[in-house]
Amino acid sequence: MYRLGHIASANPTWLSRDDVPADTVDAERRVYEGQAREQGRPDNVLDRIVTGKLDAFFKDNVLLDQPFVKDDKVTITQLVDEVSAKVGEKLAVRRRTVRSLLMALAG
Repeated sequence: MYRLGHIASANPTWLSRDDVPADTVDAERRVYEGQAREQGRPDNVLDRIVTGKLDAFFKDNVLLDQPFVKDDKVTITQLVDEVSAKVGEKLAVRRRTVRSLLMALAG
């Protein structure tokens, strides 16, 4: 049950990268590209800079990309895979499950 604390403390906005609206990703991409251009970064490295900043955005806002609060070297995806291997069944984290957990924590 201690794993529920992650959702409460990390406060993810989305479950997976696929859940992040395309317009949100596009807006973030434009911001990061603009920042890199303002800093005078060469065009040939812009894509790598933007990709790195988007990865950081996902790490902050997407549950499955976040580091586990009890061991920040492990992401939630890795934790789910580890537990799946231990129990011998593929576990899936679904939005409804996350919503139920958040309501239970609030409640």
